[in-house]
Amino acid sequence: MAVERKFINEAVKKAKVDSYLHEELKRVGCGYIDIKRTPLGTRIVIYAKKPGLVIGRKGKNIQTITETLKNEFKIDNPQLEVKEVPVPQLDPEIMAKQLAATLESGTHFRRASHQMIKEIMNAGALGVQIEISGKISGARARVEKFKQGYIKHCGETADRFVKEAVAQAYLKPGVLGVKVKIVPPLEGGTIHELAFGKPNVPVSEDKPKDQEAAKAEEQPKKEEGKTNKKAKSHSNSKKSKSKPAKNKKESKKLSTGKQ
Repeated sequence: MAVERKFINEAVKKAKVDSYLHEELKRVGCGYIDIKRTPLGTRIVIYAKKPGLVIGRKGKNIQTITETLKNEFKIDNPQLEVKEVPVPQLDPEIMAKQLAATLESGTHFRRASHQMIKEIMNAGALGVQIEISGKISGARARVEKFKQGYIKHCGETADRFVKEAVAQAYLKPGVLGVKVKIVPPLEGGTIHELAFGKPNVPVSEDKPKDQEAAKAEEQPKKEEGKTNKKAKSHSNSKKSKSKPAKNKKESKKLSTGKQ
């Protein structure tokens, strides 16, 4: 078997396992699933909203899942680990499935999406975008988008910081596609600083001296400006005094002309 074919088969097997686990644990609130190959076997980490329901009573659910992974998918020594999602509102997988379930229950799409955006933003997210596509209302299919906050759609920042998930809602008119994008809260700076690094501004030691020199140069300029203002005001006052005298002469001439 060629090396390329081997990698393709492994990727297909991972995709099948991922879809099976999501389908099996959709009622439990299953989020991101991490599948890694180790020297001891295949390590599968399941991030769930309620890990107790994933494990089941006395670990029955985990045992059945491990048996199916061994027999049907032929995975050598699968090691399952269940972890709790600290903030479920910031996991797009959980929120997309939740939105699909609310749409299937009969809630209006606008009301459901606005409520979900409120929940996600209150949890501390920097931005959210929800897309619902399909026969939402009427015979024709269309796409409705709901957005709040900051979202990047392309580039390295979108790949690194934007989490995305897709789910399906099965209704009578047809299947609705639900896509949820979330920018979680970041630690250590803004998205631009984390992606491209903080700007290195050189700090020179001669700054205070330069400031003092600039202040010393500004002082004589200010004094010159004050003297110029005083001279202008003095000349304006003289002109204003001389104007009424002219007006008096003109008024006398007018009075004598009338007589």
